[in-house]
Amino acid sequence: MSDLHIAVMDSNGKQVGYRDADTGLVFYDSPFHVHYTKEVADKMVAEVDMELDITTLPLGTLADMLYNLKAERSVAQKVVDRLKARENEITEHIINTLPKSNATGVAGKYARVTVSVKDYPTITDKDALHKYIIANDAWDISTAAINAAAIKARWEVGEKVDGVGTYTKATVSCVKNK
Repeated sequence: MSDLHIAVMDSNGKQVGYRDADTGLVFYDSPFHVHYTKEVADKMVAEVDMELDITTLPLGTLADMLYNLKAERSVAQKVVDRLKARENEITEHIINTLPKSNATGVAGKYARVTVSVKDYPTITDKDALHKYIIANDAWDISTAAINAAAIKARWEVGEKVDGVGTYTKATVSCVKNK
């Protein structure tokens, strides 16, 4: 970010934050309010989505581009993770506080939240569930996911696991040159 900031004023002329001149990010004085303007978000998306025929570029250039993209995504992911953590913290506090106040929702200046309670299924007895699925031909209840670590552990001791095979997938490692 640059040292140049543009004041953000409310309707009464009071400064409530600032806009960074380089990034366009708006930082409000409240520690809970930071957002991208629509124009900045659109510009960032346009830069990522720009027309580019990568098949015409040298592989070395693509390696550098890949490294830069991964670095940018990593920074963005850290921001997203912190925002999600704060969101979860506030959500949990609202859920824990509202029922005690006998209210189902609360409104702020810009938003209203409502707490609702729903029941979700959870496995309490795997063996009983497995028997139910087989007895009732209810295979739609279960997913086909397997625990890859558990399978690999069995393979390492020479155990064959019926019904499990392998597939080959190429991966790319991208690290900064020294």
